[in-house]
Formats: sequence, structure tokens, C-alpha cells
Amino acid sequence: ERETLHGRVGRDLASIWWHCLPTAVFCDRLAPGHVRPGAYLAGLFHDLPILFALQALGEEWVECRQKALDELTAPSEALAEAFGMVPGQLAQEVYTRYRLPESIAGPLRDYHNICLGRQPRDAGELPQRVDAAHNLAVALGWGWSELAEVRPLSQDEGRSWRDIDRLAL
Repeated sequence: ERETLHGRVGRDLASIWWHCLPTAVFCDRLAPGHVRPGAYLAGLFHDLPILFALQALGEEWVECRQKALDELTAPSEALAEAFGMVPGQLAQEVYTRYRLPESIAGPLRDYHNICLGRQPRDAGELPQRVDAAHNLAVALGWGWSELAEVRPLSQDEGRSWRDIDRLAL
């Protein structure tokens, strides 16, 4: 419960969970009916690597957090650096150890590698949905403070969101 979380690490953990819940709801609402349960879980677990990293670092997170703010880098990059790996590798480790089903873990790895890692290739439907849901949650103020990562829409994505049916969704 939020009131049991103390200190900077506790507040950040609570904020991340506060962000993951609306991201899960947005993923669910953006998904076609037959993939909704998987979409909800993908949104809920999209920041699981960051949550585990914060818990593992404990109070050392304060230093990583400040470094990310000072260097204007993504918090996932600062955390990955603290663990000596790129963000996609950190995600791979967490999702493997947490034993997420491949139907969820695979798209989430793509989300971390392609969407957050900005790799120039198609991320697939579920990672793009997670990315859109994440950005919607942050835009509505359901992010995690000044550390929230937002990726701008590409021109192609911008065009797709101008479609009246997509806007209504």
C-alpha cells in the first residue's frame, strides 16, 4: 500500500505502479476483443524491469535518479547502466526471471528494444499499443513525475492517429 512506502525509493515505486495501472487500462481499451487480456497484462508489466531495478538498488536509486535528471537521460538507461547492461537486456533478464509467458514477454522485450531503444524496425502491434498507452498515461499526468519517458510520434503514427476512428478510440 502506498502509505507503507517510505523515502525517495518508496515514492518512486508507488508512482511507477500508479503509472502502470492506467497504462494497462489504456492497453486494454486500445486492443481488439480477442487480445484484450494479454494487452492489459502487457501494460501492467511494461515497467516491471524498472520496478525490480529500483527495489534491487534500494537507496542507491537516489544517486541513479539524480544522474538521469542531471544528464537528461531516460531513467531506464540510468538503471541499465547501474546493472551494466542496455535497457533491453535488463528487460530480458527481468521478464525471464519473472517467468512471464512468451506471448507477453516477447512483445515487452520489443517495446524496450524498439520503442524505448529507438531501433529502426517495426515493433509489432502489441509493443506499439503499449507505447501508445504509456504515452497517453503520461500525457494525462499518470506518469511517474519528472522521470516519465515520452517518445514523440513518428510521422506515420501521427497520420494514423488523425484517422477519425482512431481518434474516437
